[in-house]
Amino acid sequence: MSCPAAPYGERKLPARRAWRNAIGVVLLLWIVLGLGCFRWLAQLIATSYRHDLLFGSFLLDLGFAVGIAIIVAAIVGWQRLHGETIRDLG
Repeated sequence: MSCPAAPYGERKLPARRAWRNAIGVVLLLWIVLGLGCFRWLAQLIATSYRHDLLFGSFLLDLGFAVGIAIIVAAIVGWQRLHGETIRDLG
């Protein structure tokens, strides 16, 4: 079992690691939401539900919610893997 993380004010995160984490989250957001939801899913909905815009918009909203859930689960998993909580993010 890993030891609990130090309080946020006491930790010193190296600049290189902080930038790596920030760029990783941005890439995750871009891949899941940008490509997954607004490129692939929107194109699929546009070709499949061309005549039912209301249902298509509902499906896009549902896909966006699933994308957000994937991102939150990935961030929580990353934090737990490193012995931290979401509260440690600040």
